[in-house]
Amino acid sequence: MVYKSLLCKVAKIGFRVLGNLQRKPTESDSFWYYNPCFQYHARLLNRIGSTSIVVLSLPLELEAGEEEEGYVLTDASRLLLMNDSLSIRPLLLATLDPILTKPWHYVSAWFQNDDPTPFQTAHERPFWDYAAHEPQLNNFFNEAMASDARLVTSVLLKEGKGVFEGLNSLVDVGGGTGTLAKAIANAFPHLNCTVLDLPHMVAGLQGSKNLNYFAGDMFEAIPPADAILLKWILHDWSDEECVKILKRCREAIPSKENGGKVIIIDMIMMKNQGDYKSIETQLFFDMMMMILITGRERDENEWELEAFLGCWFQSLQDNSHFGFEVPH
Repeated sequence: MVYKSLLCKVAKIGFRVLGNLQRKPTESDSFWYYNPCFQYHARLLNRIGSTSIVVLSLPLELEAGEEEEGYVLTDASRLLLMNDSLSIRPLLLATLDPILTKPWHYVSAWFQNDDPTPFQTAHERPFWDYAAHEPQLNNFFNEAMASDARLVTSVLLKEGKGVFEGLNSLVDVGGGTGTLAKAIANAFPHLNCTVLDLPHMVAGLQGSKNLNYFAGDMFEAIPPADAILLKWILHDWSDEECVKILKRCREAIPSKENGGKVIIIDMIMMKNQGDYKSIETQLFFDMMMMILITGRERDENEWELEAFLGCWFQSLQDNSHFGFEVPH
């Protein structure tokens, strides 16, 4: 655990170093290379550079007219900067937090007991119960989901706007602090948006003209609406639990003929398709679902399993692998 805590601290230091690269290099930047106290920045950048987050730039022009080796940001690195609108920095820091790394050390013990997840073995209670009673986990989880939602929103409102056409109301199930719902409400002023989440998640949050928050449990009931939005929800749960959620969705929306729909935004496991890094990321997320909660990532065939979706919905439409629109 000392190593994991150190890794998290190193990540934060790395973010600060990356932030320095945004400004125009000055003569003082070369101080890193010559002062013993700062030479470690260069060594850290050498390691970060091997991940394509930064690249070595030759030469780097300083204000004094001299030239020096330096590093410049890549497009990928901008996702880690604090002041970038699409930054997923909170998501990465959450992944490295000791609360979430500790369960990885309990997999062996988990194989020998009846706990549903290694997280429960490590912390003696399920993830969602822990989050409900521990403000630290609840806060960084909300921040992580909000940062991801901003990234998804930038694509959704550009590539998937048509899915909201003809709707008058929408419920964002498990929508957290409402980052995605706010963007949808702003983009479609006529659309009444509701964020449904657990009481501790929405406590104290203020709505707006066409956005409101509703405290509840998606396993018990979902407020009625023309459409239900499930972003990064179903991968948190087992097939059996997903069917329960989808049953509540079916009860909340009108018939297909009357425009009812469920919009699912989730990962599609491509297995041996795509580049190595993409496959590696998909497999990591699947492992994370196993370690922390009872969910899993699914491939296209698993999404279409009759036992999973067919018993509640008539058809499944794949919208260019961006998300699923599941009409009732």
